[in-house]
Order: sequence, then structure tokens, then C-alpha cells
Amino acid sequence: MMKGKYLLITLIFLIQSCSKQNKLFVLLKSEKTGIEFNNKITETDDFNILTDEYIFNGGGVALADFNRDGLPDLFFTGNMVSNELYLNKGYLKFENVTNSAKLNSTGFWSTGAAVVDINSDGWMDIYVSGAMNTNNRKNRLYVNQGLNKENIPVFEEQAEKFGIDDNGNTMGACFIDYDKDGDLDLYVLNNEQNETIPTNYRKKIIDGSAPSNDKFYKNNGDGTFSDITLDAGILFEGFGLSVTPVDINKDQWIDLYITNDYLTNDLLYVNQKNGTFKNEIQEYLSHQSKFSMGSDASDFNNDGYTDLISLDMLGESHERRKTTISKSFFFQNVLNKKWDYQDQHMRNMLFKNNGPNLPFSEIGQFSGVYQTDWSWSPLFADFDYDGNRDLFITNGFPRDITDMDFANYRLSYGAYTPVSTLLDSIPIVKIPNYAYKNNGDLTFEDVSKKWGLGISSFSNGAVFSDLDLDGDIDYVVNNINDKAFIFENILYQQENPPNYLQIELEGDKLNPDALGAKVVLRLSDNSIQFQEQQISRGYMSSADPVMYFGLGKLKDVVSVEILWPNGLLSKINNPDINKRLTFSQSEALAVNSLIFPFAEEQKLLPYKEVSSKYNINYFHNEKNVQDFFKQRLLPHKLSQNGPCIAVGDINSDGNEDFIVGSSSSFSPRVFIQSDDSKFASRDLFQKEQEKKYEVESMTLFDADQDGDLDLYLVSGGNEYDIGSEWYQDRLLINDGLGNFKNQQNRLPKMYVNGCIVRPADFDNDGDLDLFVGGHNKPGAYPLADNNFLLRNNNGFFEDVTDITIPSLDSFGILTDALWTDINGDKRNDIILVGEYSPVTILLNKVKGFEKLESDTLEDTEGLWRAIEQVDIDLDGDLDYILGNLGKNNMLSLSPETPMYISTKDVDKNGSVDPLIFNSQQNSKGELDIYPIQFWDNLTQQSPMFRQEFNSYHSFSKANFEYYKEKGFIDNDSILIAKHSESKWIENLGEGNYKLNSLPDLLQLGPINDFLIFGSGNKRKVFVVGNDFGGAPFEGNTDALQGTILHLDENEGRKVVSAQDSGFNVFGDAREIKSVRLKNGKILILVAQNQNKLLAFEEF
Repeated sequence: MMKGKYLLITLIFLIQSCSKQNKLFVLLKSEKTGIEFNNKITETDDFNILTDEYIFNGGGVALADFNRDGLPDLFFTGNMVSNELYLNKGYLKFENVTNSAKLNSTGFWSTGAAVVDINSDGWMDIYVSGAMNTNNRKNRLYVNQGLNKENIPVFEEQAEKFGIDDNGNTMGACFIDYDKDGDLDLYVLNNEQNETIPTNYRKKIIDGSAPSNDKFYKNNGDGTFSDITLDAGILFEGFGLSVTPVDINKDQWIDLYITNDYLTNDLLYVNQKNGTFKNEIQEYLSHQSKFSMGSDASDFNNDGYTDLISLDMLGESHERRKTTISKSFFFQNVLNKKWDYQDQHMRNMLFKNNGPNLPFSEIGQFSGVYQTDWSWSPLFADFDYDGNRDLFITNGFPRDITDMDFANYRLSYGAYTPVSTLLDSIPIVKIPNYAYKNNGDLTFEDVSKKWGLGISSFSNGAVFSDLDLDGDIDYVVNNINDKAFIFENILYQQENPPNYLQIELEGDKLNPDALGAKVVLRLSDNSIQFQEQQISRGYMSSADPVMYFGLGKLKDVVSVEILWPNGLLSKINNPDINKRLTFSQSEALAVNSLIFPFAEEQKLLPYKEVSSKYNINYFHNEKNVQDFFKQRLLPHKLSQNGPCIAVGDINSDGNEDFIVGSSSSFSPRVFIQSDDSKFASRDLFQKEQEKKYEVESMTLFDADQDGDLDLYLVSGGNEYDIGSEWYQDRLLINDGLGNFKNQQNRLPKMYVNGCIVRPADFDNDGDLDLFVGGHNKPGAYPLADNNFLLRNNNGFFEDVTDITIPSLDSFGILTDALWTDINGDKRNDIILVGEYSPVTILLNKVKGFEKLESDTLEDTEGLWRAIEQVDIDLDGDLDYILGNLGKNNMLSLSPETPMYISTKDVDKNGSVDPLIFNSQQNSKGELDIYPIQFWDNLTQQSPMFRQEFNSYHSFSKANFEYYKEKGFIDNDSILIAKHSESKWIENLGEGNYKLNSLPDLLQLGPINDFLIFGSGNKRKVFVVGNDFGGAPFEGNTDALQGTILHLDENEGRKVVSAQDSGFNVFGDAREIKSVRLKNGKILILVAQNQNKLLAFEEF
């Protein structure tokens, strides 16, 4: 019996040990740590979430060695409870010394905390932000007076003495040396809730007069500060929730990234180096989070450039999304343009820094970190020391006032319902914080449970530090209505832990933590790790000034280099690892010049934009057609697909010219090349009647075999009704001198929403025939319009589609087509790609076209946008490269998790109701298939959906099978898409193919076109894309930069980004073509929707 008992105890011990070893963190009990702090908030009838929306915005954590014993201490801010200071006694034990330190703040609503040595006496002080109570919210400065007899630091409140007792509704603050005079100045984050200024669309306040304008205080160097807010250029209103200092442009001057709640845009105050800042956020970020909360800055991908993250409140489960969001707001884009607001979207944003003079790419969806619910503090740190910075995010909210059912209940019954009843009806958002492991490829893996952070909480501010000096990084979180979390990192209790370095900086007397310094590790594998020294990070918190670098299995660090705030440099070669190294600014040396990543690399880029050099001055204009009013459930706009480009010798002078297509109400533009290689331009059409057509595609070809190039124009778009005469294509005959005349009798009647035209001699009779592709039926997406095969009969074209390619009837929405000889029989076959259809090869047989049967291709239903042929694997045969939507979106498509769209007219009113479904998490965290669209948008499309559900919660529980059972969809009306990644089809020979993914850098957005450049075994594939016509909730997909895929027999395949090539295309790029110049050079033309035409030249 005793033997069995011992075996049971041993088994339990082994299970517990294994469980501990599988986790990276262990939550320590307060009995062990001595930390009892609980930011307890109690609502009353007079003070609650309904009277004060910011009641649950929580508090922060400040970390510093306040008693100078070499151990990091912890300061927690409280709202309805006092702040508390805990001295680190070693071995993860802490002592509450709040009262002895004279820091009791009962009755004062504290928010953020910032650590600074305000008086340069060597003792760290604490600046605490105040909020809520207008009669008692002046910010407080607790100045450290040194140790008392019990070796406890004692503080004295002196904010008024220093002139920084700001009386705003402040959420936080940060200290920076903005003017490089050596001392630290102060930025104060204001969030004044003023009901006289609404938060709906209106004229922005940008003159510093808004009640919610932030404040800036200059350090006078004499123990006082002066309010220079207006003089410093801090002029934009905002409901600020975080401020992150960062040198965004590597000019060695500190800039400020501000995240704002509500409608007000986030801000990026770029230091002008003259005592002022300028908000330049639109030059750096193309869109923003909508309800921006915490933020952080870090080089998460180790490329030497500091990236940014901002948090929002998008739920991860379908139920959370569909109960907190009513609809995709169609007027949003219109109002943003009217009032000059930058686009905002409700999700976390991860902004990848692309380098100098280039906008950031927002890749949160691609990276997998965009949906963490009601989130507060993001922090980048390499918690597992593998060399890649991971991401921890706190979240939770005690009462979710964004719940739509509660909002409706309050609106209907709130006036005569007891407050306590109203409060009890509000859902609670108590979910675990998120831990994301950095995979080193721009993506992150959710390891919250695996690493031991899967504990439900209402968490706000957080910091990380090696609290017990055992080498690894611990994690501290301030919670509402729960004790603070102290997570011990047990990495160094495991076998064969990875290597690391910790860097401690000793600045000068005025800036002891060396804020603004930069550190780089140059490693033996030629990689680098780069970090800026700032302690205002995350949310309402002041971070550890010690810097942490994981090395993984690397044992050799080539050098550690520190660029100090005063411009001096420290460097040591081959430092010892697995220890903390201390560097002092006093030992730094002057340098003549800086190298990357301290300063920008001086690169000779191979390509340069030269449109003005060649007189190519063109800007594409487009009317803002509201596609979403025709069909409320569209996944993207259908009316802005241009402009297109056609290249050829238009006037028969031996020089290549080109034409740029146009949208409705505008004329295509003709560019004629002269002998000096410059271009003269003119409108193709003069009459307004001729400009009504939307030109979707063009081709220059000799239609009538008279030796000059005629012009075929495809008419399309989505603004006209089905069967409109403005969908008729046009054939313009060239008189040989570049003058065109429309000869409509040469074409059959084709009132179809067209998208492409591709010429080829399919019948081998010596003239060029035409394949004309149709897109969606106007107003009936996703039903496809007709495609045509037009046979050339002496310059007159005959529709032979039905007798030649009968299989076209079953193809979906066409987007591109490619003529090519697949089987080497000297007859042009055709490959078709489109939305909700597989890649389809039609073999050109003598009696007509036949579909090539292929198991591989049969399973390729996607959202394809483009196709081109090139020998990607350099094996001598042609492969096929496919542009798709990419992976930077919310769809997560794969053959295992496809997307479905319905073609059914649910209410039989003559309009297709395109319900879209994909795989999403249910409330249990399991995947199920749910509608993508929101309930209000469904009811706008058809009142049947309002009648079907009685609440947002009931709507949120209805899955794919439910809609089938209720008859809203059926198997015959369903189209499917299994792929969103851009791919390439490997030609294995003998009609066999393999589907491969393109590199990740080509998955950051939709690919709209390719240009193959070069020949033989040294080729380049130029790639352009993006889509600025996204649904309002999801927004534009704009992260794809101009990219070049190099194909070299010796070097293999290599993706070259815009920052390394100069091929910078960040707009809504629709088509790319090359033009040979008289001077022997080749221009690469890129047409962008509602943007300038770009021209690139190689140098």
C-alpha cells in the first residue's frame, strides 16, 4: 500500500515537472512575491461605465531601481486605490513600502507613470498622470529624497515646483530630449472628455485649441519646465492613450508616435530639428487603428529599422465580432475624404518599416496579431531568447459597452431602467492575455497557453524585466479587480537554454538612462539586432532601462556598438555572452561618420522613378462610385479596376508610344515618343459622349492588316446597369499617323461588363483574333458576365464563342487570360484565371477548345487576379505565375478552410444577395463556418435577415449549416475559393503540374500584374498590386510594395524589395508595361488608380 502511494506521488511530481517544463512562464502567487496590489474599481449608481467611459482604462507599471540596490523595483498605479511601491528583496520577493515611501495616493485617480531623474541627483523619481476628478487630477511628481533609516526611498510631491502639475485628463507622459540640449523634456498625453465637441465627423482642430490637445513642456535646465505646446507644433487634437518616442527617420532626433481613441487620427510628430514638431503621419502610415490604445516601437524583424504597433479591440471569435460591430459603414470613405481624416480600421496594426522615404507596410493580418479583443499594452521582447522579438499583449474590459444588444436595450429601455439592472446587462470581457512567438518570417504564433499566460483577466499596463537576475525576462501586469500578475520566466531552469546578452547603459547626469541611445549587436552569422533606448512603452507604463538580446544557439557576438544621445560611440568586439554588460557614456569616443543601422545606408539603387524626365505627366482620376449601395455585401469595389496601358508604335515613326486608359467621364491619354525619347501627350477623345465609357483594358494590334496599329478598347466597370450601351467595346482604326476612328460596324453587339482583351491568332490564318473577358454582371456579383472569342475576318470580328469554346459558360468571374502553346502543337492555347474558379487550361484543337483535365488544377479555386508565363525554376520549360489576394487579410483561405459565396437571390427581388462565409473561431475557440458580413449589412441587403434573428447574439451563433437549413443558401448557389496566396504553377511536363506558393514578401497584398524582363537564365519579374477598393470595415489592402523577383541560374530565386531596388510602387497599381526608348533604354510604366503614372529607368 505504501509502495503504491509513493508511486502515485512520484507520478504526480513527474507530471507537474513536465507541465512546468513545457511552459515558459509560471504565474507566481502573491504569497510568494508579497505583491498584493489590486486595482479594485467599484461602480456606483452615480459613477460607472455609463457615466464615465474611461472608468476601466486601468493603470500602469513603472520599473526602476528606486533604492539603488541593484534590483528592479515595481510601482503600480491605482485608480480608486492608492498607488503602491514594492521594493525588490531578491529571489522574486517584494516588500510593499508605499506608506513609508510617502507615496500613498488614496483619492487620486492615477493612470500612467513615467520614471525620470528630474533633478539629476542619481535617484529615480516618478511622474504620475491624473484623471477623472477635475478638482483633484493635477499630475504629480514624486521626487526621490533618498533612503531613510530603514533603507526605504522616501518621496516628496513637487510637480508644481517644477511647473509640470498639468491639470488635463492625462493618460500618460514621457520624457525625451527633443532639442538635443542634454536634459529631458516632457510630453503629456491628454484625453479630455468634452461633450461640447462631438466625436463624429467634423472639421479637425489643428491649431492647438482643442480641449483634448496634448501638452509639451520644455526643460529650462534650472529645475523648472515651461509649457511650449503651441510653439513646439503640438497642435492636433486627439484622445490620447499612448505615446511612444522613436527616431522614425534615423536623423538622430527623437520623434513621437501618439495613438488616439475615437475618431481623432493617430499622430506622428516628426522632429523638425528646430525646436518644433510636425505631424507627418500620412507620409509614413497609410491607415491606422480606429480606437487606438497602447503602442510600441521595435525592430521586430531584425532589419535595422524600427517598426511600430498599435492596438485596438477586434475580437478573435465570430461571436465577439458580430455582437460588437453592427456593420461596415459605407459612407466612411466619403466622410474621411470630405473632412480629411486618414482611414481607420478596428484592428491591431503592425507597421513594417520599409526604410528611407518609403511608407510603412501595415501587415498585422499577415503576421497574425491583428485580433486580440479589447487590448491595451503591446510589448516586444525576446522572451525565449531565440533572436527574434516576441510580442505580448494585455487585454480585457469589465463591462463591454460596445455590445450591440446592450446598446439597443439601453436605447429602448435605459431611461426607465435602474442603473444596477443596466450594468448587470453589460457583457464582461475577461479573457487571457496574448503571447505571440516571433517566427522570424514576419509572422507570429499564438503561444499564450503553451507559454503559460492563458489566464483570464482584466489587464492593462505591463512591463518586463529580469526581476530575479537569473538571466531570463520576467513579465509584470497591472490588473483591474485582480491582483497584479508576476510571471516568472523559467527559461533558465530548462536544459540547454539559449544564449543572450543584457545591456545596461549609464548615461550622463541629466539623462542617466541614456534615453535616445541606440544599440546594435553584430552577430557571427552576419545578422544584426538593433534597439533604441526608450522606456515609455506599451500602455501607461515605464519600462526597464536594461536592454535584452536573445542569441539562440549563436555563441559569438562580433561587436556591441552604442550610439549615445550626444553622438559619441562605444564599441567592444567579441564580448562575453550570457551576462549583463554595462556601458558608460563617459567612456564613449567621437566618430567621423555613422554606418547602418545608426544612419541610413547610402545605396546606389538600380532603379529610379523618372516620369518627369521624359515628360510623362499623368494622374488617373476616377469618380467615387458607391458600389456598396448597389450590393451591400460586396467584398470589394468593382468600379475602380483601371487604368490600363497599351504599348506600340502608334504613329508609325519607329518609336514605341503608349496609351493610358481612363475611367468614365475622362479620356484615355495618348503619349507619342519623339526622337529625343521624351513624350508629348494628348487626349484620345474630345467629345463628352466618347468619355462615358470606362476603359477596362486595351490592346494595340493590326486589326485590318494595313501595317499600322489599331486600338481595341474594352468597356466595363460596375456603375451602369446590365445591358447598358456603355458596356459596348470599341475598335478604333488607325490612319497610319496615329489618328483613330471608331468603326463600330467591325464588332458584334457586346453589352457586357468586360475586363480584358488578349490578341492571338488562334486559328492560324495569319491575322490576330481576340479573346475578350467579361467580369461580373453589374449589380449581380458574383455572377459572371459573358466572355467572347472574336474571329478576325479581314478586320471585321465575328463572335465564335459558342461554337469554339462552349466550356466558357461555366467559368466564373474572369480577371486575366494568357495565350500560350501548352503542348507544343503550334496552336495557341489559353489559360483563364478569375474569382471563385480554378485555373483553367483550354487546349486549342482543330475543332475547338477542350479543357485540360488535371487533378492539380481542378483544386485551384481562388481569387486570382493575374497570370504570366516564365521559367521560374530555370529547367527549360515555361511555368505560370499567378497573382492572388495574398495573405494580409482576414480570410485565412486554404483548401482546408475555404471561403464560400452565394449567388442566390434570397428574397427574389431580382438582386443577388452575395452571402460570404469563411472559417472563424466559435466561442469555444474551435473553427466553424460563419458569414463574414455583419448583421446590419445583411438587413440592408434584405429585410429577411432582420426578421430571421432577434438579436446580435442570435445572429452570431448562426453558422453555414444554419443558413442552409433555413434556405438562405443551397449547394447549387455556392461558389468556392480555396486559395488567397499568390502562387506559381510548376510545369512538370506531359500535362502534369504542381502548385507552389510565391515568397512571403509577395503575399503582403493583392498582385494585379507582372512584367517579365530579360531573357535566358537571367530574368526579372516585376510585381505590382494592392487594392484601394476594399470594403469599409476591412479597408484598403496597401502593404505590397513594388517588388522584383530575380531568377538567376547561379543565384536562384531572390525577392528584392523597394528599399533595395528603387522600384517603389505603394499605390493601387493596376498594370505594368515596358516601353523601349529611342536612346536605347527601357522604361517600366506602372499605372495606378487615382494616382500618378510611374516610370522607372535602370541606372
